[in-house]
Amino acid sequence: FKLILTAGFAFYKTFVSSQDATKCTFYPSCSVYAVQTIQTNGLWGVLDAIDRLTRCNGISPEKYTIHQPSQLYYDPVRKIRH
Repeated sequence: FKLILTAGFAFYKTFVSSQDATKCTFYPSCSVYAVQTIQTNGLWGVLDAIDRLTRCNGISPEKYTIHQPSQLYYDPVRKIRH
């Protein structure tokens, strides 16, 4: 299950996505975040990825630190407790 979802996001990032590291608001980018959270959290990671996509804009009310090397908002994957 994780492999299929991860492959789907990898395909999306490589062949479909118009965003790259220079355009995305966050570090890591939403597609990289989705792969990482699915690998870390399984099925809950799908919901986490959807949540991240809803926050993927510059006017999100959450406060994020800045990832210094990229100068983007830093939003790392965290283990979901359920």
